[in-house]
Amino acid sequence: MGYITIDSVWGQTITTSAPNYRNKSPDEIVTMPRDFDSSWHVFQSLSWLDYAKRKRNITALQYAALEPRNAIELLWFQIIIVAVGTKLDRENYLKCRKSATTMYKILRKIRGVNIQ
Repeated sequence: MGYITIDSVWGQTITTSAPNYRNKSPDEIVTMPRDFDSSWHVFQSLSWLDYAKRKRNITALQYAALEPRNAIELLWFQIIIVAVGTKLDRENYLKCRKSATTMYKILRKIRGVNIQ
């Protein structure tokens, strides 16, 4: 299975394949190579959900529930940046992709975007 990620700010297209998320141990899940993309968070969630089902582990289920929120925040950020048509330099864009707190600070500085 493959997917395409489009980096809308710079118009770059990156094609990658989806990682296997099944039958992973917690150590394998937390050491998966990180990709600062909303789909990475989805695959993290799927890995935790798979582990929770196999081991009947409530903590893994809680981790599985947290990752979609991170995916949604990152996707929301990318949509806002495209929607407001703001010029955002690559350095700040990458900072936003790594930290929700930084993302909110930078978005508050963008004229016309008011985030509570």
